[in-house]
Amino acid sequence: MGEDSYPEIAIGRFSGKTAEDIKIQADKVLKYEKLSVSESKSYNRYLMVGSEEGPGDDAELDYEHLINIKNKLRTVSYKAGHELYDGSHGSEDKVGDPTNIDFANAINSELGLLMYAGHGTTNSLTTTNFSIPNISLLKNKTLPCGIFAGCELEILTTKIV
Repeated sequence: MGEDSYPEIAIGRFSGKTAEDIKIQADKVLKYEKLSVSESKSYNRYLMVGSEEGPGDDAELDYEHLINIKNKLRTVSYKAGHELYDGSHGSEDKVGDPTNIDFANAINSELGLLMYAGHGTTNSLTTTNFSIPNISLLKNKTLPCGIFAGCELEILTTKIV
């Protein structure tokens, strides 16, 4: 549909090891979809978290790919956000390597979208070193849509978004 190259519908899947993992994610999506416009003002904010690894998609390093996505998002409904990349890459990126506290603070600022590109384990994100014990740092009221490109992240990501 339309003249652009963007899909009209996104197709994806929930990742989880148990029915409860899937139920938690489905409940979050339903809550998000039921929010009124006045409750969803934070949904035009984003968080991009990326490593310096690559090249990957479009022959870009992870952070380069996320910067390009962010630039496209800024032309539509996303107005502001945070960037946390390994190293220092200008723009809205925090100087130096981001920490688990930086990650938690960004999420706590209320977001609509969280994108992660980098390595991980079942218990942590390599970029920021945010891990399951750090979940208690999250005080966010909104639940961002999370898109994670990394290995073995399903257990941690079901607790974040």
